[in-house]
Amino acid sequence: MPERQMARVLRSLPPSPSRVSVSADHGTVLAFDFGERRTGVAVGDARLGTAHPLAPIAESAAGRLAAIARLVEEWRPQQLVVGLPVTADGGAHPLAARVERFARQLEGRFGLPVDRISTPAGTRTFWPGWIMLSS
Repeated sequence: MPERQMARVLRSLPPSPSRVSVSADHGTVLAFDFGERRTGVAVGDARLGTAHPLAPIAESAAGRLAAIARLVEEWRPQQLVVGLPVTADGGAHPLAARVERFARQLEGRFGLPVDRISTPAGTRTFWPGWIMLSS
């Protein structure tokens, strides 16, 4: 489910000094779980440590970026997060290169920092304090 995957992405931000300083000092984070047919989306508030799913984007490449532009305009995030897929053993996933390209497109188009979060499938590495709210 994209919403649950996005919750994992938002919560998996590790407590490294660079990420905590960016996230803790800034508010809104938009997170994306890229898929070839649809892209999961969640919005979080780093100051409150909460997140909730938004409607997934089911658009072509051009439509996807237009839909994301509308979300960026609406939510005015300070940071974007993209979940990088990895296999259960931490190896390269077939979609990893495509997802990395998507993350670079977001950086170039919106000029916002884009965090890439990799969590092996089936694991639950959460950033302490993040709460996923239902939609």
